[in-house]
Amino acid sequence: MSIRIARHARGCAILAPLLYHVTFPPLARAQVTMPSILSDHMVLQCETSAAIWGWAKPGDAIEVAPSWTGATPQRATAGADGAWSVDINTPAAGGPYTLQVSGPDNAITIGDVLVGEVWICGGQSNMEWTVNAIGPDGTDYPGTDTVKANADHPTIRFFDVPNVLAVSPTQKCGGRWVVCTPKTVGDFTAVGYFFARALQDGISAPVGLIGSNWGGTRVEAWMSEPTLSMLNVCGPELDFLARVRAQPELPERMLAERRLLWWSRLRTIDPGSAASPDWSSAAADDSQWDTAVLPGVWDATPAGAFDGVVWYRRTFDVPHGSGGAKATLRLGPIDDMDTTWINGTRIGGMETAGTWYIPREYDVPPGILRDGTNTIAVRVIDTGGAGGFAGGPESMSLSIHQQDPAATGAGSRISLAGSWRTKRGATAQQLGAWPESSELHANSPSVLYNGMIVPIRRFAVRGAIWYQGESNRSNAYDYRRLFPTMIADWRRDWSAAPKDFPFYFVQIAPFGYWGEKGETPVVRESQQVTMSKAPHTGMVVTMDVGNVADIHPRNKRAVGERLALWALSQTYRQNIGEYSGPLYDSMHIVDGRIELSFTHADGLKWRGGEPVGFQIAGRDRRFVPAQARTEGSRVVVWSPQVAEPVAVRYGWDDDAQPNLFNAADLPAAPFRTDDWPVVTQP
Repeated sequence: MSIRIARHARGCAILAPLLYHVTFPPLARAQVTMPSILSDHMVLQCETSAAIWGWAKPGDAIEVAPSWTGATPQRATAGADGAWSVDINTPAAGGPYTLQVSGPDNAITIGDVLVGEVWICGGQSNMEWTVNAIGPDGTDYPGTDTVKANADHPTIRFFDVPNVLAVSPTQKCGGRWVVCTPKTVGDFTAVGYFFARALQDGISAPVGLIGSNWGGTRVEAWMSEPTLSMLNVCGPELDFLARVRAQPELPERMLAERRLLWWSRLRTIDPGSAASPDWSSAAADDSQWDTAVLPGVWDATPAGAFDGVVWYRRTFDVPHGSGGAKATLRLGPIDDMDTTWINGTRIGGMETAGTWYIPREYDVPPGILRDGTNTIAVRVIDTGGAGGFAGGPESMSLSIHQQDPAATGAGSRISLAGSWRTKRGATAQQLGAWPESSELHANSPSVLYNGMIVPIRRFAVRGAIWYQGESNRSNAYDYRRLFPTMIADWRRDWSAAPKDFPFYFVQIAPFGYWGEKGETPVVRESQQVTMSKAPHTGMVVTMDVGNVADIHPRNKRAVGERLALWALSQTYRQNIGEYSGPLYDSMHIVDGRIELSFTHADGLKWRGGEPVGFQIAGRDRRFVPAQARTEGSRVVVWSPQVAEPVAVRYGWDDDAQPNLFNAADLPAAPFRTDDWPVVTQP
């Protein structure tokens, strides 16, 4: 089932269903075939045992012959399901090489194969964000044009796993390996690209990036069903997955039913739809309605800033002899949905959200138009954004067609721009949210794990980098349990001990969340807790490179390079110095002040002036802004308003931009010294 991704005006992905698979074992094939991740230009993990696999006719003998010096051809026999697999020992970083895969009926040559370091790039939209989307150069980071101009790095390769959700583990995915050039880098994950560049500067080896990410997604979608069941979470949703496996058509049917109920509700509560006669009728009285000049968005009309239903009506004259003629009605783009009537007869409509940019063009069948005065009515439903008619005056017209070119009015064009009557109907709040996606969507548990992790889990990798968490603000406290469990889940899939599968992640950046205060600080805390729960992990802090007005900050270079610091120091054991910002360690109360100790604290300093971001509280748990100063590797915090302090918080807001750094110019992570309950804590 093919479904689209929509983008909300605020920049977050709306989770419309995209594509799901009900997976069955591969059919037996007469010829050898292989998954797309095993293909030209790939990067194999160096100095390991790498799986090479595919499908053939049951019982076929398969041989895999690498071209590097000293390689020994490996052989396998396809099983009853046609699957076969061999393990090959890879050499030190280098290449290019070839792999020759042969069966009784055909042979496949995989060319331009490099051997180096392979990393998964996982998460949601900030990892998905491409080099093309960075935009122009910033004050301290390169923009798209600059990055492209300097992207001649043929030993960096990128494989982007297509966005696919699956209700069962699936063995295949699309995609192809792409060599990094100025022409191709625009479609690379920006964080991944900057990570690879910094990694190459430190280890001088080919780098393969495997992008497996999807904007707006929760961590539960990236975890296996057995793991979620073990945690006793998502029970009803997992039951629904089982139902879909048995009834693949169920999600579409349920979505259609929900939308029918939504329209039924609209017809009941919208005054224009429920009136008798309703406001689409030529007999409806609009004499007391407001006047609006169209086209125009609602901010420029009497509707004003409004989400919900707005009705529009006007009359127009048809030349004598053209009554009954066929015509074409054009209204330009309408935000979001519309239903349109002429003389009380419905002649068209776009009744699905997300059609705000599509110009309306409707055929008027013969017999609808009348000689003389006619009435047009348009019901516009806006689910968010500007609302109204977004085209120019030329976009609103009625063109009359006549079989007899000599007839009066034949080929005439009647402008519909100008003055219309308008009246508000039901509000969006009264209508309820438009059913945007089915019960099966990209945030359903396990569906991205099934569709985007399982197909690549046999491919040998060094480790993973991860940027996700914004979408788990509603269960921020539980994220400290879910996230480390997901990491363990992946490590089991790759049959890797923690030390053999390092996992480095990004703490989410400051953002205002449109004034909708949430538990972002608790997500950040849960991310830091993950470092203690999951060994061989590391966290990049982004409190200084976010954008409180944009959930997708453009400075991806700092993020990628800071991830590379962790990898170079902790995975590759390079002597690079400091790799982490200050992390809170402990506190002591001394004479009405709180002394804070940190790790990674050499050269503590305030960037940009006076200390920012500290709060202090007494036993009443009322936090007030605090003063602070550094004393070596410690920070002392106090406030005249709190004589007996017991707790300190730092950077404890969704959009906090605190300014404590170490000598390596790496920012301190937000923290709290208390364990007082938070909103999302069970």
